[in-house]
Amino acid sequence: MPEDVNQRRLLFALPFLHFGVGRLAIDLAHAAAAEGWSVDVLTCGGTKEMQDDPQQLAEIVGRGGAVHHADVFSRDPAVMRAASARVGTICRERQIAVIHAFTAPAAAASLDHRPVMCSVVGWAAEKAGWQRSMDAALLERCDIVTVVSEAVRAEVRAAGVTRPDVRLILHGVALDPSRDLARVDPAGTLTRIGVMAHLIERKGVDVLLRALAQLGPDRWRRLIVAGTGEAEAALRSLSAKLLPLPRVSWLGAVSTVSFFDQVDLVVVPSRSDALPLVLLQAMAYGVPVIASRVGGIPEAAAHPNEALLVEPGDPLALADAIAWTLADPPAALGRARAARRRVEHDFSLAAMAAQYIAGYAELCP
Repeated sequence: MPEDVNQRRLLFALPFLHFGVGRLAIDLAHAAAAEGWSVDVLTCGGTKEMQDDPQQLAEIVGRGGAVHHADVFSRDPAVMRAASARVGTICRERQIAVIHAFTAPAAAASLDHRPVMCSVVGWAAEKAGWQRSMDAALLERCDIVTVVSEAVRAEVRAAGVTRPDVRLILHGVALDPSRDLARVDPAGTLTRIGVMAHLIERKGVDVLLRALAQLGPDRWRRLIVAGTGEAEAALRSLSAKLLPLPRVSWLGAVSTVSFFDQVDLVVVPSRSDALPLVLLQAMAYGVPVIASRVGGIPEAAAHPNEALLVEPGDPLALADAIAWTLADPPAALGRARAARRRVEHDFSLAAMAAQYIAGYAELCP
């Protein structure tokens, strides 16, 4: 390790700068900059499955940060050694003080070079046993470990993490004061259903497609799908088989503002998840939500008057929840108002950022 670190510069190491984890990194970078930190980002650099969001990359560069690339997602030993060597070079050249890793493999590439905070922002239930054990061993070696929900904390404990100091830092989102819920017509109709996700199997977008097929085309008008991913082609094919083509819009990668301006109801149909940021964003935007009862979702939408929760992987249950919501817009908008109040009280962006930044200061006093 180099003997001196003269700048308070962070390195965020994550598979890609996109979707919820990308938004989290950007929000943290903005908050850290206000406290005198500068932020570089290390990602895999774009693969068929994982692409960086050009807008999010521009936000990092626009604040004086640099973007680096190395495969910090692979578990292949040779690839992991190469990633570690790359991280070492970045730390020396950029005078990195602290590394904030957003996956265990990213932490593995970082541990030999600088103090490491590792945030477990996602935990796939379908991980193989050896992957869970590997991640647990890596988390034990990190200087600080954080999780985004009690459900994730329970998962890492079950995987073998024994350290007593795993910290809970809830996601935080910004409330848009320009979105005046008082202007929403409580007797209005909900016609545009939206899902925003990394298009992979565990996000459950296929479950939503099957649910809408169960409802029939006379019960809903438009589905808005935002996101990209390895399952996109299969999902488009399934949609073409099950649903009227003109009713489904595939937006690809779009901003959250653009997405929420186009939808009246958000569905989060995950098969497994930690605490999807899009759930909190929908609540903050005052858009009614239907979500799966998995991971940290029930912790965020703890009451039936905030969101409707259904069992994961059940198209019939999801269809029933959508039908019930569409049939009673005033009740749905009432839940949306309650959900927005919950976010304002418990999921503050400022509170989240302050906890992470305090951790950086611990590691670089």
